[in-house]
Amino acid sequence: MFKSLQLPAIACALVSAAAQSDEYTKIDNHPCLRDYNGITKSMFDLSDANPTLATVTDIGDTYLKLHPGSAITEISDIPEDGFDIWGFNVTNSDSS
Repeated sequence: MFKSLQLPAIACALVSAAAQSDEYTKIDNHPCLRDYNGITKSMFDLSDANPTLATVTDIGDTYLKLHPGSAITEISDIPEDGFDIWGFNVTNSDSS
C-alpha cells in the first residue's frame, strides 16, 4: 500500500542540519524542543531547500485566531490573536 520513503543523501543531510540548528527558537527550559515560531521556520526552510520533497500548506486557524479576545493571557504565553495551523507534507513529487 505504501512505498518506502527513500530520501536522497542531500535531503537527509539538510534535515539533520536543520534538526541541530541553533537558529530556531526553543521552548524555555527545554533546549531540544522548538516553539511555534521555531517549528514553523524550520518547516519553511526545509520546504524551500527541498521543493520536490516537502511542502507547507495553511490548513486552518487556531480557535484564538477565529475568536479574537477569547484568550486567558494570565495563564498562558499563547498569542492572544492566535496563529495559523500548518500542514507539512513530505513526498517525492518527481516520482511517478
